[in-house]
Amino acid sequence: MGKLDFLRSRGLVESKLEGGVVLLYPLAISVINWFKGLRSPEERRQGNRLISKVVSNPRCIVVTRLQNIGDMVAFIPSLLKLRELYPEAEILLMGKHKAGIETIKGAPFIDDIVEVGQGTLKEKLRLFRKLRKRGVDIFIVSSQDQGRVPWALLSGSKVIVAFDKVRQYNGVRKEKLRFLISIKANYDPDNSDAENNLRLVGALGIDVSYAGTCFEWVDEKERKRIEKELYEVISEDDKKLIVFSPGTKRPSRAWPAENFTKLAARLNERYGAKIVLVGGRETKQLNEQICAGHKFIVDFSGKTSIPGLGYLLSKADLVISVDSGPMHIAAAVGTPTVALFGPGDYKVWKPYCKDPHSLIALRVPTTCAPCLNYECVRKTHECMKGISVEAVVSEVDRLMRTKEKA
Repeated sequence: MGKLDFLRSRGLVESKLEGGVVLLYPLAISVINWFKGLRSPEERRQGNRLISKVVSNPRCIVVTRLQNIGDMVAFIPSLLKLRELYPEAEILLMGKHKAGIETIKGAPFIDDIVEVGQGTLKEKLRLFRKLRKRGVDIFIVSSQDQGRVPWALLSGSKVIVAFDKVRQYNGVRKEKLRFLISIKANYDPDNSDAENNLRLVGALGIDVSYAGTCFEWVDEKERKRIEKELYEVISEDDKKLIVFSPGTKRPSRAWPAENFTKLAARLNERYGAKIVLVGGRETKQLNEQICAGHKFIVDFSGKTSIPGLGYLLSKADLVISVDSGPMHIAAAVGTPTVALFGPGDYKVWKPYCKDPHSLIALRVPTTCAPCLNYECVRKTHECMKGISVEAVVSEVDRLMRTKEKA
């Protein structure tokens, strides 16, 4: 058996160029890019005939997004633009985090979700074989998934689209096997994560200046159940529906529970508002603490799926949330939102909104923020405790006035 036959027997190279050359095609692209000096995304897309052939009419596109709820919602504008560019292509989203997968499952702009699993060598090899059988034309590595270019290569992708490096909290992360990136998108550290990922899709040749977002794929059965439960708790005396999302996995991003209780009382008195608390089952204890026996506060924790949460937030007059997934969902459905931002990097993780004027982010500048600490190492937690109830009420007033004028 010759060397080429051995590679073919292992699924590492296929016999016909039209079927896609797993290793040789991206290598050929990298050589042509180097030889011609093609550097910008536009130059590579137009000046490399191998790339032009693939991106003009791809049959199968794989996009990676392996993270949690907020990360997935921030990626929706990119997926919408990708579908706009390639309405007939099969778009596969590669996911890993359970909640992230639940977030996007059922979205009409992707065809299927490829679950990565726990990442053992055996599972990865099975994944690569599965993708090679699908015949991947384009493999897009999102900004949070640096290091996946080898995955694209072993999955048989002809064209690989990625950033060669990204800037994060802990410095610059460079992509593995950067020379194999067919089309390198330009990462801008002054842009948000959502805006940078739009650059990935933009590198394929579509204008991403007016990208939108959405979060509207709850099934009919759950929609009716949510409407029924809201009807049971909202009375004629309730003039507004305001949703609080107080839960977070990081204590460093938490706002004091007593502040939420005080805020609920102020908004009930000021607007006649019914306050609904949302979150997963793990936030139920916190939500019960916030309710503190007040009849105008209702706990909905664990009562909806993630798409169902989007529908519930779309029915609210206003959402108040810490830096978490529901904050991004509220912005995506277009509900006016007050975001309580502490140690998170707002420049990177500001929610992508239908209307930028519908979002107000409250932040208290500190010398230690942004940070990645699970808990406040200084024990003072001034970035969150420094956000007063009065400041939140003031911003709620501003959003309510804006909404009334609209």
